[in-house]
Amino acid sequence: MQIPLITNTYGIPTVMMPLSFVIVVDAIFAALEDLARHKADDQANASTTLKYDDRAGSFETTTWSDINVGDVIKVLNREVIPADVVILAVKEKTEIAEGRAYVETKSLDGETNLKMRRALKTTLNDIKTDSDIAKVREGGDKATREATSEATGEGWSEATAAYHQPQIINNLLNLASLLAP
Repeated sequence: MQIPLITNTYGIPTVMMPLSFVIVVDAIFAALEDLARHKADDQANASTTLKYDDRAGSFETTTWSDINVGDVIKVLNREVIPADVVILAVKEKTEIAEGRAYVETKSLDGETNLKMRRALKTTLNDIKTDSDIAKVREGGDKATREATSEATGEGWSEATAAYHQPQIINNLLNLASLLAP
């Protein structure tokens, strides 16, 4: 536009107005999307779950935003998983514990089929009731804390030999997955 020999607008910036309009409209849409995402995050963080309280020795209701690395949480059937977690135990109807849990990951990958996950073998038989959690945390406190925080790939938890097991993808439940019955 600024080269007089090849311009057809004689140096007047005619593209400035439409370009400015497009940039302003795009900025408004981006701000509205951010606001909607912020409201959705606040709503999700206000959801409740059951978190084990060491002092009380039982599970108490808490919000997702109050969950920290190393917390032991209880997820009931048809509940959304509040964080990336390692399965320590599964309540089963059979006498022999197999530690199987089924999860729907439709919100993550769009697949509606159920995926099988398993509890850690080291804690599978040790946790049958809520009171057993305290015993496991005393005997393998570091293992339990690191197992609950080990949410990526494979790795070893540094712990006592009784609770030393690699964490693998089949032991993990991902945030926003749905626990199936």
